[in-house]
Amino acid sequence: MSAAGAGVFQSARNPRGAKTKHIAVYLALVLACLVTAGPIVLLFATSLKQTYTRAIDFNSLIRPDFANYRAIWTELQFGQWLMNSLIVAISVTVLILFLDSLAGYVFARMRFRGRDPLFAVLLATLMVPLPVTLLPLFLFANELRLINTFQALIYPALAYPMGVFMMRQFIQTIPDELDDAARIDGMSDFGIYVRVILPLCVPGLAVLGLYTFMSQWGSLLWPLIVSTSERTRTIPPGLATIPGQFATNWGLTAAATVSSLFPMLLVFVVFQRFLRQGFGGGRSTKG
Repeated sequence: MSAAGAGVFQSARNPRGAKTKHIAVYLALVLACLVTAGPIVLLFATSLKQTYTRAIDFNSLIRPDFANYRAIWTELQFGQWLMNSLIVAISVTVLILFLDSLAGYVFARMRFRGRDPLFAVLLATLMVPLPVTLLPLFLFANELRLINTFQALIYPALAYPMGVFMMRQFIQTIPDELDDAARIDGMSDFGIYVRVILPLCVPGLAVLGLYTFMSQWGSLLWPLIVSTSERTRTIPPGLATIPGQFATNWGLTAAATVSSLFPMLLVFVVFQRFLRQGFGGGRSTKG
């Protein structure tokens, strides 16, 4: 008898033990959910009270006060921060999806001299830490007079070798026979990329797009350096300006933080089907 058959037979003979095991698993999952959701609940409870202290008070969940949510739109430039974050995150995500998928297609399908060494050099750039590049990148942006512009927030983010690596690995799971059939029909390389490769890469593009959007939405260090006014300031550096010199309105800060989470939740809800396909291995046609 196989191990699986023996396990089923043992569970049938001992239903009480199997039920106890299931209960233990569910309790562990509930405990993990509580631990994970705890900081979010605390943040939301803090946003429902006007306070300059970090005292934990869950009574605000029973008697909520949404004054802080009204104040972030009147006392702060939250609407401008939100719009700037959307412009930067969406622009970077769309450009990276196009550029990295095209580069991944070239490295996965094209044959040219020096392809593998060039790809190795591309991956080697991942070992360069971000703080090392900040000063030369700032000096370069200042020389081009891009400080306090959306170009300074968008252009450096397009240098994303991990996206090229992800798309190359995903495209390699697509059979070469599809490319050959398209070439027989008279399709060009770019036509194959647009009409054959991209439709099969939707799950991979969804994963890369979500990761890119999340990274840009929460980016703090570089926007904090190059965004010097409310005209280009995004949400993370905007939140960094809320604390005062002598006191911090934690309720107002928590309300702005909670409000900044909603666009990400919306992205997850809209693209969750593609994300499941991407994390599950995509729609590979091999086999």
